[in-house]
Amino acid sequence: MTETTLIKSHIKSDPDTAGRWRILAEGMTTITATTDRISMAACVETVIQDMFNTVKCLVLLIDRSTHDIIFDSRGQTRYSGNIPPDGTELCNWIDRRNTPEVVQEPGQEDWPDIVSHSDVSKAVSALLISEPMDRQYLVITLVLSDSCFDDVDLDLGVVLTRHIGIAAKKMTEYEKKTNDIIRKSQHLEQELELAGEIQRTLLPRSIPQVAGLSMSLVSKPSREIGGDFYDMFTLSDKYLGVAVGDVVGKGIPGAITMASLYTAFHEYATDPLMIPSDVMLRANDMLLDATASDRFATLFYGVVSLRDGLFRYCNAGHPPPLICRKNGTIDYLSTGGLILGSFPHARYENGRADLNEGDVLVLYTDGVTETTNDEEQVFGFKRLEQAIRKCKSSTVEGIKNSLTDSLHQFTDHSNIQDDITVIIVKCEQPFNRPKI
Repeated sequence: MTETTLIKSHIKSDPDTAGRWRILAEGMTTITATTDRISMAACVETVIQDMFNTVKCLVLLIDRSTHDIIFDSRGQTRYSGNIPPDGTELCNWIDRRNTPEVVQEPGQEDWPDIVSHSDVSKAVSALLISEPMDRQYLVITLVLSDSCFDDVDLDLGVVLTRHIGIAAKKMTEYEKKTNDIIRKSQHLEQELELAGEIQRTLLPRSIPQVAGLSMSLVSKPSREIGGDFYDMFTLSDKYLGVAVGDVVGKGIPGAITMASLYTAFHEYATDPLMIPSDVMLRANDMLLDATASDRFATLFYGVVSLRDGLFRYCNAGHPPPLICRKNGTIDYLSTGGLILGSFPHARYENGRADLNEGDVLVLYTDGVTETTNDEEQVFGFKRLEQAIRKCKSSTVEGIKNSLTDSLHQFTDHSNIQDDITVIIVKCEQPFNRPKI
């Protein structure tokens, strides 16, 4: 049973549980956005207290290959010398249990040392849940209560455990990458170079291959660390998702904001059931929580149906992408809403456009249209239209080369001062669109 089906089933049978599921959903949004252990441990404790009315809990993330305990919701200060114990005993003990389970009178059980403490003997009931995270990690949750847990509590605990495991794993991997970078960084220039490397790992390494569409990319940061964001990915082999964005600032501040944008965007965009406007709504909320008030981003996100060519999109304050039709007509895609990360309760609207054989879709950042020459003229939208229109019949690589040549000629081959990102998608064959 999927989580969505499980939640609907519980709410239907007992509407009073809706509030607890809402607490879980809101709590996981906060936990997922957390990148340090202390804050995550505090968030976990708060969510469990709100859901189960108890603070007697323990969440562990164990590396099964080494049996290292890499996350403990109680923090590491309880360990002598801050060295966590070996989790071998606990893993072996869990393997012998039939989890998830409700343990009545947990004081009668023989618990491993790491979870054995006075609260266990005093508890009336316990939730014991273990969830494997791929083949490497195991997340274990123990919640103690002075009253009896039931099946609803158990299902809530299972869903909570699964999401905490995902968040803790991401946080651990983030910490590992960050610590590796810090150890290597001796000078500011090295730090900038490595931060740029991390930023590039957040961006797609390759362009997806999709039948009927050809794609190309231009990505030229003005500095080692750029402020542009882009992504291209397939969803369930039925859709192509494309996104381009721009965060305020350059250097390390811009990189931090872009990492927050990446996390917020990918949390929801990779779910095939989320429409673009919903992705923007949630990304806006997460950026508001995760970044400073003067940090914001523009973002365009659209999804192409590979069956009928319908392009659903949402534009959050970004320079509007364009579709150059086969006959040379230009359509701009501006439907959406406000920039991300600045306006609480912002609302977003979906736009729609039909893509046809020979159409060229161009997503870009403002570094293209706002590029200036020695006479302080801007490249602008008209020159962009002309550059695309004159080569619309070329291959997608030809279109890319023509656009970059136009930019270089306009600036007389001077250095461009802003980040430039362009995604070009060309429809190479007709879609299977139902005839009306």
